[in-house]
Amino acid sequence: MKSGSLILVLASSLPLFAADKPDAENPFAAFAKDKAGANKAIAAAAAAAAAAIKGKPAKAKPDAAASAKAPAAKTKDAADKTGDDTKTDTTETANKAKDDDNIEMLSGDLIYGKIHKELPECIIMLLRKDQARIKVPREKIKALNYSMETRLSALDKDDMEGRYKVGLWAMEKNMYPEAIGLFEYLKKKTAEEKKEGVGPDLLKQLGKAYEQRGQLDKAYANYDEYLKGHPDDSEVAEAAKKLEAQVKPKEVEAAAEATVKIVDGLEADGNWQAETWANANPTTVTFTTDKQGNKMIAMQSVGGTKDKMAFSRYGQPLNLSDSTEMIFKAFNDSDKPVNLACAFVNAEGDFHESRFIRIMPKQWVKESVKIDAKTFKSNRNDFKEFNQEIKGREHIAKMTFMVYDQRPVKLFIDSLFFK
Repeated sequence: MKSGSLILVLASSLPLFAADKPDAENPFAAFAKDKAGANKAIAAAAAAAAAAIKGKPAKAKPDAAASAKAPAAKTKDAADKTGDDTKTDTTETANKAKDDDNIEMLSGDLIYGKIHKELPECIIMLLRKDQARIKVPREKIKALNYSMETRLSALDKDDMEGRYKVGLWAMEKNMYPEAIGLFEYLKKKTAEEKKEGVGPDLLKQLGKAYEQRGQLDKAYANYDEYLKGHPDDSEVAEAAKKLEAQVKPKEVEAAAEATVKIVDGLEADGNWQAETWANANPTTVTFTTDKQGNKMIAMQSVGGTKDKMAFSRYGQPLNLSDSTEMIFKAFNDSDKPVNLACAFVNAEGDFHESRFIRIMPKQWVKESVKIDAKTFKSNRNDFKEFNQEIKGREHIAKMTFMVYDQRPVKLFIDSLFFK
């Protein structure tokens, strides 16, 4: 855009500014009484907007005569010669993207400020903390770019999906500290408050953001947690391997020299099989191991019309007479939360089912079930209320996990113990 046409656009914004504010608040009202004052007001608005294009405040003029001469916007060639004042680096760009909206012009210029209104024929933009406003014709605009602040303020408090998308946008803009803050907030919300809507690769994105910031220990930790549910992601596996050598060199050397002792729970003991009940969707049960050799159960189902999937442990009966609690870890590799229940079958065939546990997606969670309380439903009360205790705990012939969902589900169970 030529500077002359820009000044014309900006000068046209003055009536809007004056109309939006009463005289007591309008800094140009004092100059609107005569022709010279009006000219000065036009020049001041133009100077503010021209400075906004470069992302800098306009310089104050020492006298009225100087004020009446609005400096023309610098061309790209001139800006390249002004040294440090006009250098653009990723940090400056990220800061502007965080705090200010901008209008990208067809000419290549960027006007920074706050987008106030979108009208059919133009965009109204606030400059210098609402000290001036301009109208920018639609036909001269290439794109509108909203800042991080504007994007977040437009979201509902519980819109986790929206915040996740803003985090991805921040990554694209090299705004890594801001992306980390958002992703850590979402990670906490999904873990503590069971919030939904977060993308399946949250931990992967968080690891990338930390890696870009040079926080390699945190990058590795998030990559490592992500890989437990996505062992086939070769890109992240390779990145984690390189980071591990930097973050934990002594541990890596020790692992190469000695075999790590793995303590498996009941997930690695007994015979785990998918149930083929008439009221359960088809399911497959396999075993997988992580890079340390830890064994875990992998249950997968394509879903169906039934309300659940189920898999059970057969084999040596369990004596749970001295146990009060079952603990385990679960990883739901589906896109949505699932409801998980467990059941215990005694020697007489009585079936005792626990209440649901809601397992959030894409993260390992530690869960527990009290087995010495009257919190089960059973065939003894026609499965009507959760007010039964487990009878015959000294001989549990079978224990079962049930996932209540009709959608495709992939679930991992690890570290299954009784205490």
